[in-house]
Amino acid sequence: MAPIVSRHVRRFHAPISEVRAWLNQTWTGTALDLFPVDLIPTTRENPQGVAANALIPGVTICTHGPLAFRVDCNDEHELRFATPYGRHGFIVKEVDDCAEVEHVLTMNFPLWLRVVWFAGIKDGHDVALEAIFDRLEHALRTGVIPAHTDLQLSPRLRLIRRVLVSSPMKYVRAWFIEHLAQA
Repeated sequence: MAPIVSRHVRRFHAPISEVRAWLNQTWTGTALDLFPVDLIPTTRENPQGVAANALIPGVTICTHGPLAFRVDCNDEHELRFATPYGRHGFIVKEVDDCAEVEHVLTMNFPLWLRVVWFAGIKDGHDVALEAIFDRLEHALRTGVIPAHTDLQLSPRLRLIRRVLVSSPMKYVRAWFIEHLAQA
């Protein structure tokens, strides 16, 4: 089966270094997080003795809802994560005096997870990426992350959100973390 590929691109009138500084705050679960944490909580986990906000390839684990992924690459132009099924991350490059940010997700899901992806996770992923880009644009303009995400979720996405933040999802998150060693 061909991998699932999802791309989102937006250009920002800001230096790459400033864009990367904000992207490095994603999945911290803090007020500086670009991820729409008011909709789905995030975490960043490092071993004891490592700075909580560090992004260390092969070490740092980030989560949103039940999903977990490990930092795979963190350099000037790319912040990439590994999952048990593939990779996703941000590529930042200069285009026409702008910082272009591209998020690419490439996953080799088994059939059952492809069904779940197309049944609703894809739409939630698309909304989350657009929210990240909106929040980044706001942060670059004002210097702060908005406290609330200005998105109207469809009834289906509201239901999916409720499932993703429900208590049983802690077992899904534990499975993802356990299987990151194979990613």
